[in-house]
Formats: sequence, structure tokens, C-alpha cells
Amino acid sequence: MSIVGYDVKLTSGGRRLAEETLAKHRFFEGMLLDAGVDAEVASEEACRMEHCLSEDSFKKLSASLGDRGPKEDSSADWRGSVPDRPRPET
Repeated sequence: MSIVGYDVKLTSGGRRLAEETLAKHRFFEGMLLDAGVDAEVASEEACRMEHCLSEDSFKKLSASLGDRGPKEDSSADWRGSVPDRPRPET
């Protein structure tokens, strides 16, 4: 499914920014899911949270959490990988 109805090509800088934003989103979404927050609510709140933190602060936060970050079996892949994942239905 295409969100915009046509192919979109990102510059290398645009792709980097998209990957950084997605990593933040999945980090926060994973933390919320692991805490027992409903999947739809976790996704919505992670969407807001991903824009509130600088990349530098995010890297420091995720590094400081280390193994205390989202559980490996959670749906979040927050260490920079960006595989496709279905979004919760609304």
C-alpha cells in the first residue's frame, strides 16, 4: 500500500532522517508496549515522542538503557534497523 499513491525517492540526508525518526519511534513504542500500553495508544504516543528528543539525547538515552531498552521479543527494533512492520489498524 502506498501512502502517497506514487513512488517517493529520498535524498541520502532524507533517508538518514527518516531512519533516525523511525528508530526513535520504535524505541518509544517498544518501551510503551513492554510497559503494557495498548498497541494503538503506544504507536500514537511514540509518534509524538519521536519528535521531542534530539538525536544526540536519543543516542545517549538508548545507550544508557543498554539491555534495559525494549525487550528483544517486543515489536520494536530500536537499534537502527528499519525492517517493514504493519501498523496497528485504526
